[in-house]
Amino acid sequence: MLALRDPLRRVAHTVLLLLDRLSGAPATAPAARLEVGQELIAAFASLSRQTTNRQLRRLARAGVARLERRLVDVRDLAALRSVAAGRRPLR
Repeated sequence: MLALRDPLRRVAHTVLLLLDRLSGAPATAPAARLEVGQELIAAFASLSRQTTNRQLRRLARAGVARLERRLVDVRDLAALRSVAAGRRPLR
């Protein structure tokens, strides 16, 4: 995962990884909730918490996720997968 230099892709990939391991949501679900803090996402992505927060806010502005305290509510898993794969750039 460290080969992903783009912090947005790293955060998206990490959220998908953690969802797969922790949420129990089926892979075909359109949305999922990840109840972890940004510090954990940052540690797994090898990024600072501040950089991770900026990237999560970008995902939120794009409508891919909604953020709350210790919660990432992924509203569009397909879009998150596209971001992680580098197929969907966000501004």
